[in-house]
Amino acid sequence: GFVGNLDLQPQQADDYEVGLRWDDDRLGQAEASWFYSRVHDEILFNDLPGNDQNQNFGTRRTGVEVSLQPVLPVEHLTGSVTYAFVNATFAKGTLQGNRLPGTPKNRVTTSLAYEPIPGLIGSLDWVWVRNFFRINDFNNSLPGDDYGVLNLGLRFVFDNFTVYFKVENAANQESTTF
Repeated sequence: GFVGNLDLQPQQADDYEVGLRWDDDRLGQAEASWFYSRVHDEILFNDLPGNDQNQNFGTRRTGVEVSLQPVLPVEHLTGSVTYAFVNATFAKGTLQGNRLPGTPKNRVTTSLAYEPIPGLIGSLDWVWVRNFFRINDFNNSLPGDDYGVLNLGLRFVFDNFTVYFKVENAANQESTTF
């Protein structure tokens, strides 16, 4: 059973990010960034044999994110594609070098939105997740299944007011969202 841990320390992190943004009225936008995050005493549930409790771990995440938003040839149609690479690992202790469970190494998000009349916007997003280990798999022995998820949306925008409707995972694809 679950056992409380009175020795937990609060999480603290050092985060660094640097990026570039390019914008052209005729071609669109492009962005790229590099990031590094070092979390001291990250609180994770450890279900390795003999533990079954929240514990502190030193972790780090290093990665890049690249995004493109081209000007599309169809009026009132916008689109984007974003790729993120994250190397998330334990930074010290017996798990040093193991990947953090539940954090995908690769993630691609694509989006299309169409505004047929002012204030009415339909959207379509597809998210592809790849190369991660299942939650609480500190030993990295249970890789998760890659998956793609389709999301649909409809927004009505009035002055300072927005009403929206969204269907997440419209194709009912089996997935893990952490």
